[in-house]
Amino acid sequence: MYLGYIQDEVSSAAEGEGAMTVLGLFRDQTLRKQLIVGVTVQLMMQFSGIDAVFYYSTRVFYQADVQDPELATTCLGIINVIVTIFAVKWMDTAGRKTLLTYSWIGMCTSYVLLTLSFVLKPYVGFMDQVSCFL
Repeated sequence: MYLGYIQDEVSSAAEGEGAMTVLGLFRDQTLRKQLIVGVTVQLMMQFSGIDAVFYYSTRVFYQADVQDPELATTCLGIINVIVTIFAVKWMDTAGRKTLLTYSWIGMCTSYVLLTLSFVLKPYVGFMDQVSCFL
């Protein structure tokens, strides 16, 4: 049933029916909320800086004197995949809004602690290990 609906939408879009501009998406009352939520979630992902964390993780591990920074980065990626699998399962039970709120709070806390560990690294000896833990 739902597949038929999708096929109808695809065929009508191919024929040029129902073509909508970006401005039309914002003007359509039925689509506005979904569009705003989708754009907001994507912006939050970009502003969270998670891509930068993964990009610089090898350097962070190297500065923390980890024996094999590349292996540590690989393990970080594997842990990310595993946590993502569990998060997908929890979305239906915990609710997306609740999960996004708590994960955002956790990210902000981790970023503050990570920044403090870099700032305090010259003064406190064990900050290298704290930056790896975060």
